[in-house]
Amino acid sequence: MNKFALLPVIAVAALSVKASPAVAQLELDAPRAPAAYYQGQLDKIETELADRLAQIGVATDADRVVLTAQKNLRMVSRELLIAGRDAGEDGAVATMTALMLADAAGSFDALVGALPADVAKAIGEGAEGRRKLERYSRVIDALRGFNKVVGESGDTLKGAAPDDVDRYTQKMLSPLATVVAELDAGEPKPTWVVLGAETGMGAGRPIGQEDLDGLSEWVRRSALSDAARDKLDYYVTMMRRGRHTPRLQPYVARFYQDVDRLLGLADVFDDAGWLDDEASDALMQQVHTAVMLLEDPTTRGSAVGRIDRLSRFRLAVTEIGAAAEAGADIEPLRRLFMTAYRLSAVEQTRPNSDQLIDLLERVAAAMHTQRSLGNTKLPPDIKRVQQIVRRQYASAEASLLESLPLLAGSPEQVALPRWTEPVKQLEALNLLAGRLDAAPRWVERMKRFNPPASRSLYKQLSQIAKDLLNEATFAGASAALAELDEQLLLFERLPFEQSIAEGGERIKALTGDHHEPMLEQVALLRSQWAAAWGAGANPTPYGRKLMLMRRLFEHLHNATQLVQPAEPLRRLNRWAGWEVRPDAIGPMIATLPKQVRLASRQAGAGDYEALAATLDAIDRQVPLAQLTATYADLVGRALNNHPDGLAGTLGQVLFAPGDGAFGASQRRELAQLSVLLNAAHDAQRAGQAQQAKRLLQAAGELARRLLRQTDPLRSPGDSPTHKPLGAIDV
Repeated sequence: MNKFALLPVIAVAALSVKASPAVAQLELDAPRAPAAYYQGQLDKIETELADRLAQIGVATDADRVVLTAQKNLRMVSRELLIAGRDAGEDGAVATMTALMLADAAGSFDALVGALPADVAKAIGEGAEGRRKLERYSRVIDALRGFNKVVGESGDTLKGAAPDDVDRYTQKMLSPLATVVAELDAGEPKPTWVVLGAETGMGAGRPIGQEDLDGLSEWVRRSALSDAARDKLDYYVTMMRRGRHTPRLQPYVARFYQDVDRLLGLADVFDDAGWLDDEASDALMQQVHTAVMLLEDPTTRGSAVGRIDRLSRFRLAVTEIGAAAEAGADIEPLRRLFMTAYRLSAVEQTRPNSDQLIDLLERVAAAMHTQRSLGNTKLPPDIKRVQQIVRRQYASAEASLLESLPLLAGSPEQVALPRWTEPVKQLEALNLLAGRLDAAPRWVERMKRFNPPASRSLYKQLSQIAKDLLNEATFAGASAALAELDEQLLLFERLPFEQSIAEGGERIKALTGDHHEPMLEQVALLRSQWAAAWGAGANPTPYGRKLMLMRRLFEHLHNATQLVQPAEPLRRLNRWAGWEVRPDAIGPMIATLPKQVRLASRQAGAGDYEALAATLDAIDRQVPLAQLTATYADLVGRALNNHPDGLAGTLGQVLFAPGDGAFGASQRRELAQLSVLLNAAHDAQRAGQAQQAKRLLQAAGELARRLLRQTDPLRSPGDSPTHKPLGAIDV
């Protein structure tokens, strides 16, 4: 057999396609705050409750409404704290919410405590007094509503899971949004942030008139049934009426998100021309049913469950459609899709449905991508190898598609190697063909760093391509292409590089005025790295040094947030994912700027051994500082104009995270971190040094894991799970 006919199948199948770590759910076993901490917090609340109850016993009718509301806020806090304590690690969100409300209780007391006296004063102030009395009347009605709902709550708090906490706080505390708004104490706003979003609920603002106008127009254009559109129009009308009422804004935000998701699903399913009429009608009927069930509180959970299940199909529908438009034969995918759809209707078989949908997404994406290749002008040697890779891909695709009817007949086998391995091989071949297609673009990018090296890079890439055809050299050649692809992504532009180049007093201070020598070192390393690739030498020594510079630049970016930490910490506490007293973390983050200054001096001098040691020390010693700086920069900026105080706290606890909200998938761990830090601070103040040390160690490890999983400053290829730069001799 001609050795150029087929690539080594075993080696190709061993190639892996890397998944993004940002969405991974952390699996932690970190210690929780001690029982004494919970008891101490409960004792404080109980003391304040006893005080309010004593005052209520001798109060006038006017004072009793206010005092009862003050008591009830503490009752809600106590209920959440007990649920959080009893649920262990799973109760961290309930615990953090309880602490937020306990801290806000004093502000609430001050806001409403003067209300009876203000009412009495306004009575004699004429027309202006009458306007005040109208506002005070709305406030008192809201306080009575709050007292009523808390008094009738019974067992409203079903558990300590985040969804349980969200439902409980929305039901209990929504009337207080009217109180703070009417007393000019600010307007509660959603604080969950979708990174990069300029507008919308996820960007931390209430739903506005333009949002609802756009939603109304979308309803009008939707392909849903007349009955479903009428119901959606009704929802939009209700949202228009409720958006001006502070206590209803959390519900408006929730309905807006659900209606937005439903309309998006309807558009995708209606536009999917590859679906037959039966499948399209079935999916649209599911959307219709979800629309109808959304209104009634008793069926809303079923509606949201349907939306969640349908959302799992959305990407598969889109990917299969793209493959069909590219000319692929998607009939086997269509049949398997319908199998997955039918399985999703039964709870016991939904896991198989989800696995089938994942397989369909991956296969359709490879089919679509593969058909976009082949038009790039490549050197003859690279073109010839790419054609062989694509023939191998075509054979693998045909074999997989031919066997899919067997999977449709036995969907419970979807997780077996018989099906997972061919999909991995398909993805690996597709990725390899795409990397060969990228050769001209890689060469152009290399020109920025070393023009002579970029010219000779074609020769090296041609040799690597030839080595792909030999089983003995295949693994090294494919690894070399993967390394070049990822190294270009990592080194072409370093994090924060442009800001460092612009200089400024803060950069000069943080780097000890070594920013220019640092950038000169980066330029030299890039040139040497490119030269090594062009000469067929080992680029690893320069790549490792560039990785050190990349790490340093990330730390520099973090340190800029912590030069004067009070303001970024205050902004960060406006976020629903974080509640840490500034004095509980301030001393721990003060060391990062000092260590970054030392590392900058070492980098500017080209002392990479010392730089590596300093960066390792930073990673070991100050993960809390790194995490705090990252979140303060990304989340804090989005919440720059949000209120503090009671309005800010209500914004944090009334609005649940929407789709794509940053930090929502790590919500439990973030809450756990906040509780640990606050408990450590209390232990320090009580002179319990060993207890504080243990809690801080646990918080530091938790912060380190959160950083590894969710650091949004990393480039897509800069995964903490990615193997170190290997010694690849090309």
